[in-house]
Amino acid sequence: MANTKKKNNTLPAEVLEESEGAKLDLKNTTGSKIDDTVLIKVKSTCYGRLYYRNSKTGEETRWEKPGEVQLMTFGDLRAMKADQIDFFVNHWIVILGVADGSECSATCADIYKVLMITKYYEDYVEPTDYQAICAWEEDEIGERVAMMSGGAQENLIVALNECIKNGVLDSVKKIRAFENALGCQLTISD
Repeated sequence: MANTKKKNNTLPAEVLEESEGAKLDLKNTTGSKIDDTVLIKVKSTCYGRLYYRNSKTGEETRWEKPGEVQLMTFGDLRAMKADQIDFFVNHWIVILGVADGSECSATCADIYKVLMITKYYEDYVEPTDYQAICAWEEDEIGERVAMMSGGAQENLIVALNECIKNGVLDSVKKIRAFENALGCQLTISD
């Protein structure tokens, strides 16, 4: 059995709070070079747990909940793109930038550009900002949901059911608009 390296690069809660609602600026490139050893802040947008294992190095990264931020090397991100592109196509993760204290001055846009994944995030909707999503107007829900990847839509269904259960989303009109846009039936709490 191969040895696997586990790492615990979960960032402190303050970093998570700062990263909530982060906007993707895919135009602000500096042209910085990015070494494979540079640590990158990577946020999970997957509702539930998310796991990645680099098949070449055995390096493992785990996210326990949506919005959790882990540090990954740029090399791991390159390997992820090569082996498991679904992480990017389905927006299971979002890159927040280089780790604090890094000598690399690359922006998020640089990272996306060098990885050649910008096209997957051009119409990106932040799926972990459920309060903002629940605040969408009925007439904009269909258009915004259509911009989300299939994986993000699946996560949204789970999240919306939780929002309904917890009373965060209680407008029947909005619930029906989400159902129409997502092609599913959401749980309506009694």
